[in-house]
Amino acid sequence: MGGVAAHSEAGGPPSARVAMPQRARLQVWFLTVCGCILIWTCLVQLLVPGRLWPHAWGWNTARLFLGIAEAGSRSAHPPLAPPPPLPPLRNYTSNGYLKVSCNGGLNQMRAAICDMVTVARLLNLTLVIPELDKQSFWADPSNFDDLFDVKHFIDSLKDEVHITKRLPKKISGKASSNLLRMRPVSWSDEKYYLQQILPLFNKSNVIHFNKTDARLANNLPIHLQKLRCHVNYHALKFTPQLEALGNRLVQILQKRGSFIALHLRYEMDMLAFSGCTHGCSKEEAEELKSLRYAYPWWREKEIDSVAKRLQGFCPLTPEETTLVLEALGFDKDTEIYIASGEIYGGEKRLSTLRAAFPKLVRKEMLLDPEDLRQFQNHSSQMAALDYMVSLASDVFIPTYDGNMAKVVEGHRRYLGFRKTISLDRRKLVELLDLHNNKTLSWDDFATSVRQVLEKSIGQPTCRRVVAGVIILWCPVHLGWKQRHQRCPKTWPVIGSTIEQLKNYDRMHDWLAGYLSESKTVTVSLPFKSYTYIADPASVEHVLKTNFANYPKGEAYRSYMDVLLGDGIFNADGELWRAQRKTASLEFASKNLRDLSTRVFREHALKLSRILCQVPVDRDVDMQDLFMRMTLDSIAKVGFGVEIGTLAADLPENAFAQAFDDANIIVTNRFIDPFWRIKRLLRVQGEARLQRSIKVLDEFTYDIIRRRKAKIKLARAKRNGDEMKHDLLSRFIELGEGDGSIFSDDKSLRDVVLNFVIAGRDTTAATLSWFIYMVMTHPGVAEKLHDELRAFEEERAKEEGVALLVEAFDDRMTQFAGFLSYDSMGRLAYLHACISETLRLYPAVPQDPKGILKDDVLPDGTKVKAGDMVTYVPYVMGRMEYNWGPDAALYKPERWFKDGILQTVSPFKFTAFQAGPRICLGKDSAYLQMKMTLAVLCRFFTFTLVPNHTVQYRMMTILSMAHGLKVYIFRQ
Repeated sequence: MGGVAAHSEAGGPPSARVAMPQRARLQVWFLTVCGCILIWTCLVQLLVPGRLWPHAWGWNTARLFLGIAEAGSRSAHPPLAPPPPLPPLRNYTSNGYLKVSCNGGLNQMRAAICDMVTVARLLNLTLVIPELDKQSFWADPSNFDDLFDVKHFIDSLKDEVHITKRLPKKISGKASSNLLRMRPVSWSDEKYYLQQILPLFNKSNVIHFNKTDARLANNLPIHLQKLRCHVNYHALKFTPQLEALGNRLVQILQKRGSFIALHLRYEMDMLAFSGCTHGCSKEEAEELKSLRYAYPWWREKEIDSVAKRLQGFCPLTPEETTLVLEALGFDKDTEIYIASGEIYGGEKRLSTLRAAFPKLVRKEMLLDPEDLRQFQNHSSQMAALDYMVSLASDVFIPTYDGNMAKVVEGHRRYLGFRKTISLDRRKLVELLDLHNNKTLSWDDFATSVRQVLEKSIGQPTCRRVVAGVIILWCPVHLGWKQRHQRCPKTWPVIGSTIEQLKNYDRMHDWLAGYLSESKTVTVSLPFKSYTYIADPASVEHVLKTNFANYPKGEAYRSYMDVLLGDGIFNADGELWRAQRKTASLEFASKNLRDLSTRVFREHALKLSRILCQVPVDRDVDMQDLFMRMTLDSIAKVGFGVEIGTLAADLPENAFAQAFDDANIIVTNRFIDPFWRIKRLLRVQGEARLQRSIKVLDEFTYDIIRRRKAKIKLARAKRNGDEMKHDLLSRFIELGEGDGSIFSDDKSLRDVVLNFVIAGRDTTAATLSWFIYMVMTHPGVAEKLHDELRAFEEERAKEEGVALLVEAFDDRMTQFAGFLSYDSMGRLAYLHACISETLRLYPAVPQDPKGILKDDVLPDGTKVKAGDMVTYVPYVMGRMEYNWGPDAALYKPERWFKDGILQTVSPFKFTAFQAGPRICLGKDSAYLQMKMTLAVLCRFFTFTLVPNHTVQYRMMTILSMAHGLKVYIFRQ
């Protein structure tokens, strides 16, 4: 009953509304209107032309995909871009010596070398020629001079960085006893190196960085970024022997015609490290798992391969790659060069690809064995040959976005935007599965693949310069300093509005991108800034430590007042405390608990019987059914009335549609500066909102009238118990006192609507996401079914009854009878599955708070009075710094330790909020969800309807699983 995330917010003193003189109000309105007009003009100039006339300056993506013959000769490529200009020559006194040990494969080490040269330049250090990794999976003994031309490397950088082949003897002797070895912090900017690393050279003249991958941030000053490019594209030249052999390979291929370089990332180490075993036998999967455990520094051990593949984190298999290439229009005459190491499974795994594309070649097939003999057992040198061929190819296609894919694509862009097709694996996997199970025809599959990849071809985007506003705007923007390094781009007056609008449909994932690098990010908007937090320490500060400073606030109330009124979600101060106190007493009562248990069990059975009547070939909208069930449940438990939306004929549910519409429209107010004008004129969304609110009011006032009538009848019959079993009755009783804040129907309407939201929408949304996650994780479904079957047998033994085996309805009824408040505690794995669903798909994806006074968060971020601070449960559940390297995976096992179900800090697992505002209905929500899911998962199997995509609607108060249409099968 109680909502999964009943964010019944905000204590603290009530905000006073200060009367404003009429003249001052007019001035404020005048400035607001002028600012809005300016913002609107800028947005129209910046965004509208590209949407109305995309073909006026866009690329013909179909021609970019198809017909490799159109690539023509190499002369069709744009000319080699000139090297970026470097800063003037400089002389300096070295601050010390920097030794570095690179880790990883060739391209991971290549990127690290670029970073370390940049660090040496920044700190005025002398760089010692880097050491290469000899302890990786490949155990390659190659040194730097086996791969790169050392003389060219030193000479090409001599005006920027001092580089030496080795430490001077007089330094090396002292350094051996006073050498500082360390790993720099990942993704650090120049301030970190200047303020924390440079002072260390005062104590130690030599520092050895023993791990160098991803140690430097990407948002560096332009002169350092240019140096990075210069190192990668000019200074790092392969040895003459490698260059000669690589050029010979390219010439052989070019004589045969146009060719594709296919980076087929399907080597044994890649599969073991990623845990991707799709298409592998059980023996192969075990072999890969054993290899993963054999390397302690590969941190992630237990991996859900199915989930990882569906999320797009696995390389495409050779068979999947074959289908994608065919869909893109490549035929059997296409020359394909495999740029990768030994394919896991050998030629057997390549048979499908080779059958479709007979002109499939590798370097071993094009060169004499004698040519490659000197490079055998040197994986980095062999990879260098593939690198050179990939740069020269007509088309480069990586099946995984690893280090080589990224470095080669960047190099090809630098060489004139040579065609690279980057595969969107998450979307492609969906299409591949639909095609393989005969749901999607070949023609539809091919068309869908081209549509998915039409903007992923590594080509430049033409920009149209709009005169007028932009000409004046650019100088202002160029002079504007970004106030934070890891936050959206900020423009004068309009703040980050442009970037936020561009990411409107993926708002939470957009925030996740920033919060994965920094635990706090500030988004500036006109008239107000929003600070988003994902760090449990900051969340605890806002929700508990300095609770009084972060109420809902007037800004939030103004947006939501039409929907939530003075209800517990929208109230502050004494009004909030009065509702919270009353509700907490009811939730703690045994009467409400017993009533809830009985009602939840009855409605779970009612839902199951409706599913029994659905034909096997007919799809069912599960979210709609869950919404009906939870609405009927909260109405009965919370308000003592029967709604009947879960009747067998499924009557029209106008309330649900009206609330969903109102939810979207009021949320849009947060970023729409014109919403007050629209409300005044009653146009667009505000007009629909008024119609929706009318439907909601009719619904809630009808509940109040029916309950009051029932109480009046109970009093006439002197049946006092009828008045004490639900929340609404308690609030009606409170309203009968003198001066009560609940004395009128409007106050009761706000109470009803807020608790309907808490008990209906949040619980239904979580049930929907649970079904979706179980459908997409067969291993979880199997474990869950085993637990429920064992529970059924155990409870039957305790009750001394035999399990029914024939009539399906009787079996369900018997099983439901085993479900009680106390027995639900035994279903630990079911509980963990629900918690894991809430971690990834919280019912309230983000929750904003007002700021009464200036404050400083635990991480040092300053927040100002009048702005907003928002914690983001959707993002918090996906952050590795909160949940470990497997944070993105659906893994109920994470909730157990030594076989015992664990609890997690509510400031880390924020689905039910925390502190004084923690959800009162948490236990009730778990009870209803466990009872419902126990029956459904014990007796039914669900399959997602093909071609239907479940969507997490981003910009709404609650997270709905839109499009959850399934087929039902009895077990």
